[in-house]
Amino acid sequence: MYVIVWFPGKHRYVILKDGCVYYFKNETSEKPCGAFSLSSYTKIMRAEDVKTAELPWPFKLISKYGQMRTWYFSASNEQDMQVCG
Repeated sequence: MYVIVWFPGKHRYVILKDGCVYYFKNETSEKPCGAFSLSSYTKIMRAEDVKTAELPWPFKLISKYGQMRTWYFSASNEQDMQVCG
């Protein structure tokens, strides 16, 4: 499954491993641009508010702590969206 993390104007390739999200510039990048733990995130939901032609299957991770960042992602196709959301 290919999932992208969305930053304004940027897409990143994502790997989920051992309870962490690692995001890379692209599929061939050897080092991640960044990472974060999923332990503080308790809710995943569709993100219809950011749905566009470029991001047709968006969803978001919401932290149990209000001050933490909400992460936006988009599945690569509708089938993957069903798995994610």
